Amino acid sequence: MPYLDRHTTHFWYVAGLFGLVSAVFLIWVALRLGGPSATDEVDVIGELVAALVAGAACGVAALKSKNSNAGWALLAASSFTWAAGEAVWCYYDLGLRVQVPFPSLADIGFLAAVPPAVVGLLLLYPSEPRAVTSHLRGLLDSLLISGSVLFVSWLTVLGAVYRLHQGGVLKQTVSLAYPVSDVVLASLVVILATRPGARNRMCLGLVLAGMLGFALSDSSFAYLTALNSYGIGNALDTGWVAGYLLVALGAVRALSDPFESTTEESRATLWMVLGPY
Repeated sequence: MPYLDRHTTHFWYVAGLFGLVSAVFLIWVALRLGGPSATDEVDVIGELVAALVAGAACGVAALKSKNSNAGWALLAASSFTWAAGEAVWCYYDLGLRVQVPFPSLADIGFLAAVPPAVVGLLLLYPSEPRAVTSHLRGLLDSLLISGSVLFVSWLTVLGAVYRLHQGGVLKQTVSLAYPVSDVVLASLVVILATRPGARNRMCLGLVLAGMLGFALSDSSFAYLTALNSYGIGNALDTGWVAGYLLVALGAVRALSDPFESTTEESRATLWMVLGPY
């Protein structure tokens, strides 16, 4: 028991630290403390460090985990891939001191981070054996959620990007790839959040919250880029920093939680029943 208490205390210390870092980042970029140059450095370096921290934490969780090592490993790969894209962005922005072209090699890293994240989340949420009717209901719920998220995205981001963005086919494709990948991530978050069993574990809930914050910042970036209004000191960038720190916190929680098995019985809650609708 002292072992568990010590690790639980450590988790809450890390949670407080990550919360403080996210708050400081938000205040700094929103108020542009230190001027545009300092804000720009805090913005891009903060995002890079957050992704690297998430990758390292998920990597350690993959090594220590008994049943979910593949899922954590894929989340680590996703975080490091995104960090590679952000490193390219830093090279253009802070190294060459030029406006980052769009599209660029950075976009390859950003977009390539999505597939391993999706597969990793699915592996962290294993499906329980269910009857055929339950599988059909799950399929219909998934279609309902995905269609709803796609509809909302079209009204708010996806449709605007499609109508407003100018340029060649490559530029248009990359622009649309951001909100489309975010639709996939956001849909998966809602679907998994309404799945019984492992969804009640705090570590996986933190990962889902982080992915949702990541998706919101991604869509905002695509929308503002289409309007040619994305620039330094955007408070929406906090979604990337806080999102990756939440993923890292989920991995830290997994390390302090000795109960790796997801075969424990779970009871249906009101959210599980009504969540998809």
